[in-house]
Amino acid sequence: MALFDMNTSMSASMASSLNSLNSINRLATNSLKRLETGQKFTHAADDPSSVVKAGKLSGNMTANQSAINRNNGYMGDLEGVMQSQDAVLGILNDMKDTLNELVSATDGQDAIGAKYDALVGSIAGIVGNVGFNGTQVVGTGSAVTSSVVVNAGGGVTGATGGSFSLVFDDLTASTLGVTTTAATIKDATTATAELAKVDTAIGKVMTASAKVGAGYDVLQSNNDIMSSALTGWSQSFSSLVSVNDAAESSILSSLQNRQSAVQASMSYQAQFNASMSSISFMA
Repeated sequence: MALFDMNTSMSASMASSLNSLNSINRLATNSLKRLETGQKFTHAADDPSSVVKAGKLSGNMTANQSAINRNNGYMGDLEGVMQSQDAVLGILNDMKDTLNELVSATDGQDAIGAKYDALVGSIAGIVGNVGFNGTQVVGTGSAVTSSVVVNAGGGVTGATGGSFSLVFDDLTASTLGVTTTAATIKDATTATAELAKVDTAIGKVMTASAKVGAGYDVLQSNNDIMSSALTGWSQSFSSLVSVNDAAESSILSSLQNRQSAVQASMSYQAQFNASMSSISFMA
């Protein structure tokens, strides 16, 4: 091979190595960016198919989380309702104890009757400010029905869909059927008759509590289904857009090794060209 031909070949080799090095540098820069951001791509054009899939998953996750948050709000309200029901049940049991005390009392009936009257009056204070979804329930004088939507926007197969009605039975003293005037509860006979009314009232409160508890269970079950779907979608979303640090680090390490190899090759070629250019030929 002529010296001119050798130099031409070496120049072409240097150009090829330089192109390879530029390509490797771009790949390494992109790999570093993925490691820094934790994302496989930063522009839709990088992976259009994955971007579309990730967008759909993101929409599903947002809708599901909104539905879960809404259900949690409902459930928080229901916990307040159930607490008021438990409080009323506790008062009714205290009323029952007071009436039994009056049945066996030989004196002080007026004081015991006044105690009973105070217990009856305390029911209004408990049920008067109990609300659900912005509406007063429990102490309105009559039952209240509230329709709630479950799985709104969730789109989860197998979830409870549509709406269902929650019924809140009124728990005022008059609706429960207990005597609201202590003056009529003054001896063993009237106390015994009142005991039957209180027992009936206790049954009403337990029934009311069961209705609310059933509604709470529906919302909880709906949340469990949506939470499970949300976990699956989150994992799919992560696999589409999130970088596997170990795999990406391995790719970067490989690129760095290739970069070093190309640079070493270019250094050798530069040294060879320099040595060739210093050679002189005699005629």
